[in-house]
Amino acid sequence: MPVQTQVQMRRDTAANWTSTNPTLASGEWGLETDTRLMKIGDGTTAWNSLSYQLGPLLDEVIPTDPNGAYFTGSALELSGAVNNWASTPDAAALDITGDLDLRAKIKVADWTPADGPYTLIAKWVTTGNNLSYLFRLNTDGKLRLNISSNGSTSLNAATSTVAVPFSDGSTGWVRATYTSSTGGIDFYTSNDGTTWTQLGTTVAGTAGAIFSGTALVKFGHGDGATEYAKATYYRAQILSGIAGTTALDANFESVAADSFAFTESSANAATVTLTTTRYSFGLPQTTLTGTTTGTMTANSTYYEGFSVRGKPITIKHFALEATTAPASNSTVRIGIYAADSQLQPTGDIIYESGAITVVSGAAAIYRIRVTPFVLNPGNYVLAMNPSVQFVFRQFLGNPNAASPNTMGAGLQRFYQVATSLSGGALPTTGTKWNAKNTSNTAGLNFVLLGWS
Repeated sequence: MPVQTQVQMRRDTAANWTSTNPTLASGEWGLETDTRLMKIGDGTTAWNSLSYQLGPLLDEVIPTDPNGAYFTGSALELSGAVNNWASTPDAAALDITGDLDLRAKIKVADWTPADGPYTLIAKWVTTGNNLSYLFRLNTDGKLRLNISSNGSTSLNAATSTVAVPFSDGSTGWVRATYTSSTGGIDFYTSNDGTTWTQLGTTVAGTAGAIFSGTALVKFGHGDGATEYAKATYYRAQILSGIAGTTALDANFESVAADSFAFTESSANAATVTLTTTRYSFGLPQTTLTGTTTGTMTANSTYYEGFSVRGKPITIKHFALEATTAPASNSTVRIGIYAADSQLQPTGDIIYESGAITVVSGAAAIYRIRVTPFVLNPGNYVLAMNPSVQFVFRQFLGNPNAASPNTMGAGLQRFYQVATSLSGGALPTTGTKWNAKNTSNTAGLNFVLLGWS
């Protein structure tokens, strides 16, 4: 009969370990039960002089909502998750007051969506009386167009007289037009976006100009807490005039996978930005607890340490925020080096971002998509160097979940080394840091990672 054996790690609170300061045997593990941090003995070094083992606190971060909106590399994928859509800011080209032509190439699993209606294209925000136009797919498979002339109520709310002809799961073009001189609204479908077939008959309405508001244009959401589209978007177009001048042409098929924004192809050249809960930004094994701000000295390299435990992670994004714009453009370099147990960089650089321009004149959030690369379990430092000083967002890390400062008292997430790059590349071999922030209340993190 097999013998069952239970093995327990030597354990105590952090305060008791510090107070008794024992010497662990070679290979013996000691666990702080309140911080979940561990040390391994070598037979000669007392507890207080041993380095912590960084983890295992968290093997991976699961995205806030894995069903959140994202660019696949050939489309915009919307699953109907709340607070997930794409949008572009208000612009003169989109403030169409006369004839209007809205078009979308989409695929939906159910063209008579029980969880609808699905908002397809909208410049329609109730707050501040910013209603202009709203195009959607109803639960019965019919198309609907709302037009406002005063920003607060619908002048016309027309529904197609028949449902779209597409089979469930298929791709098709849908279109709505408004003739301002008569109030007439027409709906169309197409298989190629060139040859159009009218959907039913013209719906009569009230003549009038469309309200010129300041609302942004959304794809996949209208206003309020409902009407999120569960659809695959391939293209969305807004034309001033029926078959008139293209005011916006968002070709989602051309957007690189995992991007956050792109420039649409009309003369307006508007930026289309993704609003999503799909991606997590943070640092492995760190619980972010709040934010503050700090100033980066020009031509100094700042390091923040982190560790990967359990399984490899794939880095897809970086994010940083300038809370106060630099006096002149600042060239920022971001990189990742492997690190030793003291969180000093070791070996050649694993990733270098190239020049990132933090522009003068306005505060901004910078989310940088990178060619995905893998970090295997181990210790790392993330490096950042600005050519011009600016104020940046610092993300505070929970001390119990942050990497410990193995060079002295307190917890440490912030190291500095004077490196005059003047906007040039980070060194191939990481420079040892020579100054450190000694905060023992929270870690200070200036760049966040996006990974899966």
